Amino acid sequence: MNVTFELFGVLRHVAGRKEVVVEVPEGSTIAEAVERLAILAGPDIGRYLISTEGTYTASFVVGGKRGSPADLVSAETSVKVLLAAGGG
Repeated sequence: MNVTFELFGVLRHVAGRKEVVVEVPEGSTIAEAVERLAILAGPDIGRYLISTEGTYTASFVVGGKRGSPADLVSAETSVKVLLAAGGG
């Protein structure tokens, strides 16, 4: 099944595109789809999505609602991937 990730801000810049479609098996979670995204969109994107401690630094919006990495994705899911603005 396909999951479409809509990328914003620095993620869009790093990936070089605004959308990335990944194929995952039925019953996959957002976390599993994100792992596939990191492989397809290039090695640099992973460091923006997951901290060195293994926690997610991005927010996921699925069907207009905030999603959790543990949530299951359904066929032809669209996931918006957002990063919080950095402090400075």
